[in-house]
Amino acid sequence: MDRILILMSALEFADAQTALYSARENAHNAAALSFGVTLETEPDDEAQSAMAALGQIQFLCPEQDAWRSMPELWQGESHVLMAHPAMRFTRGWDKALLRELRRCPNAERGQNVLTGYLPVREDPLDAVCPVGAD
Repeated sequence: MDRILILMSALEFADAQTALYSARENAHNAAALSFGVTLETEPDDEAQSAMAALGQIQFLCPEQDAWRSMPELWQGESHVLMAHPAMRFTRGWDKALLRELRRCPNAERGQNVLTGYLPVREDPLDAVCPVGAD
């Protein structure tokens, strides 16, 4: 079964909560999702309750870089999606994403698919920088 780890960095959980809940609520198969979050601020009891309501979630704190922390957050999922707290997901996004991944020429060889570089705080624009590939 295809499982997706959604990685995200945020100052505090409240910043990531809407995006993570959007991913879960709009997924075709929410049970196949897990979440890995790096936070700069330790979550309080309310934030930890909201995190627990998501299901499979792990967090590291204090930490700023979800990609660097991915080996510690990964639990054997077949796919990893880097996400941003400003993201909102459409209905069935996971099914559509997996379908598109299978259509990629490199999919049968298990190679990576990169669609864009996520913004970092130092970027002059808070936007994804697209990349192209054959």
